[in-house]
Amino acid sequence: MKQRLEAVGVLLVVASIGLCALFHASQHRLILANCSGQTIRVITISVGGTSLTFNNVKSGASVSGPFSIRGDDHFQVRGELADQTKVDADCGYVTNGMYGERARFTIGANGNVEFNQGRYGA
Repeated sequence: MKQRLEAVGVLLVVASIGLCALFHASQHRLILANCSGQTIRVITISVGGTSLTFNNVKSGASVSGPFSIRGDDHFQVRGELADQTKVDADCGYVTNGMYGERARFTIGANGNVEFNQGRYGA
């Protein structure tokens, strides 16, 4: 009886870990990397009715957050560097049925935006 309870306990732990990994892999996430050489004073990235705003992102730092997809849309990037240089870009494409999307925004000199998008684990 004790061995059976231990086996059930191990199976529950393994199943819980598997469900957590599946949930994490199916979540959409964006990553913002600041390679501009200066602080990003403020930046907002919007998609699918979700807007994420980051303040005072130091040069060399990265920040991230989740986003949702509610239909056909693209990412809007609006912000300002410490020297008041504007960051303004429209990038990518998302639609229903996508899962585990990762969108990476690298902010370079002069507020340029380099964009990469793909699925988690792909």
